[in-house]
This record gives sequence, structure tokens and C-alpha cells, in this order.
Amino acid sequence: LYRMSHIVGNVLYGGEPKLPPVLVGIGPMRVEIYAGYYLQRNDLGLRYLIKFNELHIGRSRWSLAETLVHELGHVVQEELFKNGAKPPYHNKVFVDMMEELGIHPKLGEGYHTRPADLDGQFGRLLGKLGIPPDPKITQGDTAVPGDGIDAPPPKRPWWEDDKRKGAS
Repeated sequence: LYRMSHIVGNVLYGGEPKLPPVLVGIGPMRVEIYAGYYLQRNDLGLRYLIKFNELHIGRSRWSLAETLVHELGHVVQEELFKNGAKPPYHNKVFVDMMEELGIHPKLGEGYHTRPADLDGQFGRLLGKLGIPPDPKITQGDTAVPGDGIDAPPPKRPWWEDDKRKGAS
């Protein structure tokens, strides 16, 4: 995840100014949350922390990378756009930025409304890195992506349900 954060930061969020260092870690969180972004100085002196939920770390590399890109988007939102430190964190600027990459967070909420596009910037980058999409993801976004956890699939795709499924 840490190495992926450098690749994603340089390729998808590259340019000037460069993103500051981000601490990426794994720890306990509420079950409905995949990961979180924290704007705080930590013991290492770094300003940003992205923490992945230890309960969901078994998801596929594609899924973890999608979550990482989402959380790094908050760093970009704070550093470049200067509008991410106060709610709503998943505002129009953030959603538009994610949509440009092929990732689809719900405005005001942050959970993803459907899987990332295979042919978007995110999908193409992961393809070049040799990270395959979840087997059930097709370009039509008609299948539920696998999450690496042994559980029966829901009766309908998670992106068709307006109920909050996770947050960041």
C-alpha cells in the first residue's frame, strides 16, 4: 500500500506542486469503513495519515488501490484546492476530481456508487502495473466486485442501493 501510494501520487496526482509525504497504515476501525484520511501531525511529523481498516485489508489489490486513490484525493483536495479540511469532505470538487480518474464517489457521502472504470485513468494505470480488476467487474459495471472476504454476494449490486455502505 505504501509503495502504491507513491506510484499513484506521482502518476495520477503528479505535477507541481508534488504531494507531501503520507503515512499509510492499517488499524482498527468501524466495520462499515474501508479506510480513512486524517489531517493531523503524527509522531513522525507527517501531516497526513491514511489508515486502512484491518477488517477489510484482505480485499483484492484492485479494490485496495481504488480506496487508496480515493483517500489520496483528500490530500490533493487539501493541498491543491484548499477546501478539504471541513465537511462536506466529499464535495463537488472532490467528486469531479475522482470522476476524472474513473472513480465514482457519491456526492456528500463518499461511498462509491459503482466500481471504477476499467478504461479510466485509474483502470489504465492498474493495467500497466499488472494489477487485474476483480474478476466480477466488467466494463458494463453489472457485477458485484469481489471484496476478498468469504461472504455470499448481495441480492442486488451495492451501487444500486442508496443506503450508506461505507465511508472514508
